[in-house]
Amino acid sequence: MAKQKEFVIKRCFNTKLILIGSSIILIMTIGVLAISEVQRRNTIKTILATVNENKKTIKKIINFDTKQIKSYAHTVDYKEIKQAGAPGVREVKYSIKTRGDGLELSRNKIFDDIVLKPVEQIEIVGARLPNALTKAKSAHIFKDSKGISHRETYYDLPMKVALNSCGGGSYSVREDGAKIDKDGYVLVAANYNNYPRCSLVETSMGTGRVYDTGGFAKYHPHGFDLATDWTNGDGR
Repeated sequence: MAKQKEFVIKRCFNTKLILIGSSIILIMTIGVLAISEVQRRNTIKTILATVNENKKTIKKIINFDTKQIKSYAHTVDYKEIKQAGAPGVREVKYSIKTRGDGLELSRNKIFDDIVLKPVEQIEIVGARLPNALTKAKSAHIFKDSKGISHRETYYDLPMKVALNSCGGGSYSVREDGAKIDKDGYVLVAANYNNYPRCSLVETSMGTGRVYDTGGFAKYHPHGFDLATDWTNGDGR
């Protein structure tokens, strides 16, 4: 009879005890198992009830902008970095709450600002065409992007009155000696029949605006006379 009870106990509790002297041992075994389960459940409850709060900082790189300045004192293959650019840094801080098992409960942004401003890169790029009109050339033939050939010459006269024909304003002398209006267009004299006053035209010294005409237009209907400071050199 004892052997039968021992077998039943072994099957129920998977114990390796061979000798079972009384039912007290059986009761103790059940008690240990019950306590272990309670402890496990309490531990899980404690973990799930625990809330941790930590700070996290994320740094983001801000790319710098590049500004290019055209220089007609140099040909189109020229490039110079006048000021090297540098990236900036944006810093974002969060307050993060997590449960004991690592589950994120909330994330609040507590700081977001640029801690290092980016530095703009400034580049000087050449804009003068290799075949641009120069003082030494005096006159030459320029073929535009449409295949039209223009005989180009230059003149040096005060242009204040001529500017009134297109709304007035001021003009200045560019580094290569060309006279340009407030929009940066070269002041040009042309045949009004082909190139109406105030129209934009393609020249070897860059885009020009027609402000004037002259006797040359009769013999060179597609010719351009470009206003420069090459003769007087007085900035007018």
